[in-house]
Amino acid sequence: MSSSPIRGGLNPAERYLIHLVSCAFSGATARDLPDSCTWRSIFDLACQNSIPGLLYSSIKHVSSIPDDVASAWAASANMTMLRAVQFEAERAVVCESLARAGFGYVVIKGPVVAGAYDAMEQRSMADNDILYGIIEADPSSGEYRVAGMTERDRRCTIERSQVTVQKIMGELGYTVVEQLPDACDIHFAKPPFLSFELHHALMEIDSPFYSYYANPWRRARKTDGTPGDVSGEFHFSLEDHYVYLVTHAAKHFRRSGAGIRILADVIAYRRAYTHELDMEYVHRELAVLGLLDFERELWSLACAVVADGPFDEDAERALHYMIACGTYGTEDEQFRLRLLRKSDEAKSGNMLFSEIRRFFSPEEACPRSLRPFAQRGLLRPLFPFARIAMFLSKAIAHPHEQLRKIRYLLFGQGER
Repeated sequence: MSSSPIRGGLNPAERYLIHLVSCAFSGATARDLPDSCTWRSIFDLACQNSIPGLLYSSIKHVSSIPDDVASAWAASANMTMLRAVQFEAERAVVCESLARAGFGYVVIKGPVVAGAYDAMEQRSMADNDILYGIIEADPSSGEYRVAGMTERDRRCTIERSQVTVQKIMGELGYTVVEQLPDACDIHFAKPPFLSFELHHALMEIDSPFYSYYANPWRRARKTDGTPGDVSGEFHFSLEDHYVYLVTHAAKHFRRSGAGIRILADVIAYRRAYTHELDMEYVHRELAVLGLLDFERELWSLACAVVADGPFDEDAERALHYMIACGTYGTEDEQFRLRLLRKSDEAKSGNMLFSEIRRFFSPEEACPRSLRPFAQRGLLRPLFPFARIAMFLSKAIAHPHEQLRKIRYLLFGQGER
């Protein structure tokens, strides 16, 4: 799925983690832990990939787990369930507020995928994702779109909607964590852990998948079927949700890598809706997106995980890569993939200067912790100094990682 310097096959801990994933979906009894592994290392690896809740059903009756690890694992699964319950309740409040303000909305990503799992504790969620908009029916096609006769009108509608959404969320006790220029969402948070990402679009304009999702409402359907009603709950078909799930996974792989939770999501979704999914439609749409081979590789790997192997050399490399990436990929892999995408610039000798410009650009390079600082007009001139300080602190804490990035930038791909 990605040419990667994260090389090698599965180590014993990774192999056992995949065995537990297989048991979670098959209901089989987990075999004994290999002597070369510890239960703490397996639990930590599960947490790095956001799947301890999924694996809890595989390990909760294993007597050899130390009490402290068993307690931590149970607490993690219970917290995932508690968060899911509170997210569901809060999502209903947010959606009702959007509907009262005249917005149409579609719940997307995590909450939809979580519904395909057997139990609430099996699928963790960091955020609730909702597509929102002031929409209308396109008189020429009957499909929905953002309200407005022209592209400029629709852009104005989106801008007004963003202001209204911030007001709504502020009244519900949320603050803006992140709102970047040209981003397709606004990230809101409320203590202790409630987090919403409200999207006016499904893909950024520089995404290779943008044209397919340019009108995010094209495939939306009114949930209650009320003719002419353009506020309240909408939904995508099971097939379109799955297409978006695969596309979003491809986006992560392209940007910074992605972990094995995406395999669990694909397994859970396709198993839950085996008899309902029109795979001919799915494959046709994925072909339009250029993701048909990607999805087939993903599904083949997922099937091998459920069967608990055997894995060929390519599968071992792919699984090792995904587990090493963690849930959302790594900063190191994001850096490497970005440079690969700039290979043409490298041939002309411009990549180094391009990366330096990016390093000092608040809009492109700023980490979340520094974005509020960087976006304040009077403080923007200080941002380069903050970036240098951050780089030096990382160089002191992780000198080999920073040296590897510099070597990669200057000399190209090397071993990890």
